[in-house]
Amino acid sequence: MQKFVPGVTRPLPGKGRVVSDPVDGLIWETTFPLQHVRVFGKKYYAVTDEKGELRVHEHQAADFMSDLTSRSSEELIMLLNRSFFVSCSKKDNAYSLILSPKNGTLANYLTEFALAAQDGKVTHATITQTDGTITRLQFDNVKLPAEAAARDDAFFARVR
Repeated sequence: MQKFVPGVTRPLPGKGRVVSDPVDGLIWETTFPLQHVRVFGKKYYAVTDEKGELRVHEHQAADFMSDLTSRSSEELIMLLNRSFFVSCSKKDNAYSLILSPKNGTLANYLTEFALAAQDGKVTHATITQTDGTITRLQFDNVKLPAEAAARDDAFFARVR
């Protein structure tokens, strides 16, 4: 991971991992420079606090998230088109998806969210914020299906 922050001449490096499970949700764990865990389930999410303890919260958008995960890809694109400008492209086995908020609260913080995939696996994600901050994630060692560790099961259990 690299974060480009306005006014800082060099990118800030980071390391971590992402575990995505269609049933349980997503774990985004940063291991460098700071240890931080974010776990997203369908109704709850958990984030480590300043003491390093995982705190569980209810999703403000739980119904929306549940609705998203139950949609076909065509329905998902139609739903996303309501709130985002959506750009999709495919060349050979490479895909890209770019979402730009049309308006609303999200548009105050986010300029663009981009995903790139190759052979059915997400390889890159870029988050561009309105303040000029850009976070680039590169996914290496992608495994399908994901190999969940016992620790991951414990994380997902907290947000079920």
